[in-house]
Parts: sequence; structure tokens; C-alpha cells
Amino acid sequence: MNCKELEDLLSPYLDGELDASQRSSVEQHLGDCPDCKRALADLGAMHEALQAPALRYHASDTLQQRLKIKLRDADAREQRSVWPRWAAVAATVVIAAALTWNFLPRSDAPTTPGVDDAMVDAAVDVQQDAVKNGHLTELSSADPKAVQTWFSGKLAYVPPVPDLSAKGYTLAGARLDTVKGQPAAALVYQHGSDVVTVFVCPAQHGDTDLDTDSDDGYQVAYWTKGSLSFWVVSKLDAAQVKQLGQDLHQAT
Repeated sequence: MNCKELEDLLSPYLDGELDASQRSSVEQHLGDCPDCKRALADLGAMHEALQAPALRYHASDTLQQRLKIKLRDADAREQRSVWPRWAAVAATVVIAAALTWNFLPRSDAPTTPGVDDAMVDAAVDVQQDAVKNGHLTELSSADPKAVQTWFSGKLAYVPPVPDLSAKGYTLAGARLDTVKGQPAAALVYQHGSDVVTVFVCPAQHGDTDLDTDSDDGYQVAYWTKGSLSFWVVSKLDAAQVKQLGQDLHQAT
């Protein structure tokens, strides 16, 4: 067995995928070849490092979908590449790790998020400011019709204001706001001691699927319907926010 033949067997060797004959040949070559032995050590160190608990991150639905696309693209490139298999695997892992890092919520590193990610960040920032300044509502009302009437003439659209009291969410009122430079209707609901704000903005794209994300301790569910986009922001747990998003998606 030569070094070129061994390159394709390093990763399955580490994963225990070789039969007894192949494993014996690999170990015999490794005993005689310092270069291949170092390559195996480097790959093993990477495998071990990837098991570190600090690298574990619960990816949002958006991130999981994007990772699947990126990994599929990486697999396609691997088939065309002249790299040895272990190097292609390393490249795929680096792509996945870099994507995870880029989409982790943080404010001290530059990012180039897509439209949805930027809106999630902006909606959370606006909600944090409203909570900090004690300015959650300009109009206090539990009457959906009164809230709709209040918005009339203030925006180029009148947002739907669902009555969610049967679901345990009491309408507390509303305010005018701006999210990422866009005018937004902010509908404020109370769920026990928790506050939920639903931002209703002009739609930027036609994706109607409900998606979820998280940022700085807040959970976000969002979707587009017609000419409007909806962004549910709360510190409720992810399952509650997703369910509320589904209920609103059906009601709007």
C-alpha cells in the first residue's frame, strides 16, 4: 500500500469502517511512514476537537436548512475535487463550523446576514429598546378593532389584529415602530408575566413558510403573508413562540 492509497482510508480507519484485512494494511503502512502517521494524528485531533461540548449549538430551523444546502454543495465539490478524502472531509467540517459561528448571535463580530437574519436581529433590538425604555405601547387597549382603527392613517396598511385571548394571550395595546428602516405596527400581547410583540411590516419577499430563530435570549417566529411580513418576538420558550406563530399564521 502506498501513501496515495492510504489517503482514502484514513477517515474510515478512524471511524472503524475498514475490514480486518484493510485495517492490517493501513497499520502496517503507518508503522513505516511518518508522514502518513502525522496526517492520521492531525485528522484524529480534529475529530476529537469537534466533540468538545463548547461547540454544541442548538441550530434554528433557518440555520439547519442553510447548513444542509452548504453541505450538499460541499459534497458536490468533493466529487469533482482532486483532494484526498480526509482533506475534503476537513473542508466540509470547516464550512459547517464557519457557518455556525457566523450565525451565532453576537454583537462584537462583523457578519453579512441575509434579509431574514437582519430582520430577526433588528426586531429583537427594537424590542429590547422598548422594554428598556418602558415604551411597549402607545395605545393601551384589549379591543382588536380599536387597535386597528388607531393604526388607520398612520401606516400605508392596516395590520390584522387577531384576538388570541382563547389561546392565553391578552392584547395589551400597540405602538408605531421602525424595524430595519421599515415602518412597523407593533402589536403587544401579555401571556402571564411574559410580553409578546408581533411586528407587522411590509413584506420584502414572498416566502410564506413559518420559520424560527433566536437572538440574545429572545425567540422569533416569522413568515410572510400577502404584502405583509410578521415577526413574533418574545422570551417565551422556543416551542411556545413557534406554536403562537402557527396560531397567528392561521389567524392572519
